[in-house]
Amino acid sequence: MIKTIAFLKRKAGLSREDFIHYYETRHAPLILCIAPQICDYRRNFIVEEGAIVAPGAAARDFDVVTELWDPD
Repeated sequence: MIKTIAFLKRKAGLSREDFIHYYETRHAPLILCIAPQICDYRRNFIVEEGAIVAPGAAARDFDVVTELWDPD
């Protein structure tokens, strides 16, 4: 299998809740429609509350880690 990972950022001014809703109801179904060969498609939305961040770490510049699996 081939795994692709994408770090995606929401559009400026879009709330986290609206981003997740759009991604799950519009974007994800579109991807699955145009790429039916995908074996697995995971969206890992960032949860900041309670996150452990190393001192001096760069600011996070993405809102979701997307994982796509394709057959070989």
